[in-house]
Amino acid sequence: RGTIEQWDPQSAVTLELDIESDLQALRDQLERAANASSERQTNPLEQALEEARDLVRGIEAMDRRLEQGQEGQQGQNGQRGGQNQGGAFGGAVPGDLRPFSEEEIRQLRGEFGERSDQVRELQDRLRKAGQGSAQDLQAVLEAIARLERAGIYADPVQVAGLNEDILNSLKRLEFGLRREMEGEPEQGATLTGSDEVPDGYRELVEEYYRALARGRPGGGGN
Repeated sequence: RGTIEQWDPQSAVTLELDIESDLQALRDQLERAANASSERQTNPLEQALEEARDLVRGIEAMDRRLEQGQEGQQGQNGQRGGQNQGGAFGGAVPGDLRPFSEEEIRQLRGEFGERSDQVRELQDRLRKAGQGSAQDLQAVLEAIARLERAGIYADPVQVAGLNEDILNSLKRLEFGLRREMEGEPEQGATLTGSDEVPDGYRELVEEYYRALARGRPGGGGN
C-alpha cells in the first residue's frame, strides 16, 4: 500500500489490477485443488447409488400419479390386478380406462424426458465405475423413449405398464448397488426382465423396499 501511494495514479491502478488478477488466479487454483480432493474422496459407486435412489423415488411418484388418475375406472377396490407378472397389469385390468388429457400427456412426456437425462447420467457414472449394469440401463432408456412419444398415451394400460417395468428395473439396480457397496455379490441380478431374476433375489428386493417404507414417516409395509 505504501508503494502504491508513492506512485502516480495510473501506475497504482495498474499494480492493483495485477495484484487482483494474481489473487484471483490463486483462488481458482485453490478451488481446483479442493474439487480434485473432493472427487478423490467420493466413492463413484456411492454417487451412482444415490442417483439410482433418486430415480426410483421419481418413477415411484409417477407410478402413484398414474394409478390415482385411473381410480374409479378399475373396480371399486381401485387396485391393479395381476401386478408384477411380467408387466404392470398382467392383462387383468379392464380396457376402458380414462384417457389422458392433452395437458397430462404434455406433462408426462416432459417428465419422462427429464428422467431420460437422469438415466443417461447414471449410465455414464456406472461406466466410469466399471459397472456392467451401465449397459443394462439401455433397456430402461428405450422404454422411456417410448413414453416420450405422444401416440403411446392412447393406451393408458401400456403407459402404466412401461412405467412399472422401468420402476422394477431401477429398484433392482439400486438394490444391487447397495449390496455391492456392502461387500455382497449381486447374485446375477439383471435389468432386462423380472423372469431373469432368481426368486430368492426378487424376494430380497421386495423385502428391502418394504423395510424402507416402514422406516419413512407415515410409511407402512405393502
